[in-house]
Amino acid sequence: MKSQTDERLMKKVARLNEEAFVILYNRYSDRWYKFLKSSMFGNSEIANDLLQELCLKIVTRASSFDHTRSFRVWSFTIARNLVKNEIRRVGNYSKLKDKYQRTAPELIVRPYNTSDESRIIKQQISLLCQEDRELFYLRFGEELKLKEIALIQNQPIGTVKSRLSRLMNKLSRKIVNAGGKSEM
Repeated sequence: MKSQTDERLMKKVARLNEEAFVILYNRYSDRWYKFLKSSMFGNSEIANDLLQELCLKIVTRASSFDHTRSFRVWSFTIARNLVKNEIRRVGNYSKLKDKYQRTAPELIVRPYNTSDESRIIKQQISLLCQEDRELFYLRFGEELKLKEIALIQNQPIGTVKSRLSRLMNKLSRKIVNAGGKSEM
């Protein structure tokens, strides 16, 4: 069963096959957690809570999953919506940032690189707004295609392309201004 596609496993999850869910969980839980933790300013507690909620939603919505779509895109869409709901619950983005301000750029930039350059990049990523950090993580942490990101964010692909281009230009300028080299 481990070699089955995510979409085939979801058919089994819809029939309440626990083993199928465990396989999906093992494939994606670390990735979902990193995405949620990055979105919640590095707060492990809230990321764990949201991960549990995500898993519950995946199981309870399994029968409505469209098997012609990508499970990975579908699951990250749900995760993104949980983040948006948490922002609404707290009140707004600024309050959320104040409440959970612990940066987690090491989830995106490889943690074994401790050079000054890496430190500057991590610092600049941590200063991005939530939407930009999310876009950066989906593209470079998850290595999703622009089309997949567009589906997750419910935006036209052209919008995602221009947002990513602006983000990379902005990040590049910030890194140079902070004393780093720009190779983005």
